Amino acid sequence: MLSTQVRPWAPALSPAAPRDETEPVRIASEPLLAERPVILVVDDDDDARETVATLLGSQGLSVVQVSTGEAALTVAACFPVAAVILDVLLPDWTGFDVCRALRADPATQDIPVIMLTALTEVAEEVSGVLAGANAFLVKPASRERLLQHLSDLL
Repeated sequence: MLSTQVRPWAPALSPAAPRDETEPVRIASEPLLAERPVILVVDDDDDARETVATLLGSQGLSVVQVSTGEAALTVAACFPVAAVILDVLLPDWTGFDVCRALRADPATQDIPVIMLTALTEVAEEVSGVLAGANAFLVKPASRERLLQHLSDLL
């Protein structure tokens, strides 16, 4: 059942806000809301996003792909997302901000978040953990490591 509760970031998503028609939500495997867990992959790099989606789809997971933080928050609020794989460098929000927004919302606060980013500094990893990420992986992360983290969190 979808919640009608107002989200902490709702003003940015109000009907009056301009909508980016160029960014459709892409579903990598069907059916979306079947018995398989739905994993939200958020990355503005099409190739990186598609690589992760293909890997997850090969594991029998349903995948929703988006390229912005705003779209990620919308999907997480509307679908029963089992986990989020989140880049840090997004065109509108940082992954840190997206993670904090997910944690601030009672409806999404328990969704596991794996940050998957090109950022390599320890300070960024600490920022990810402080924002609420369950794991922080540096690209290119090994397939095995990503799948193990995801398995542990699910």
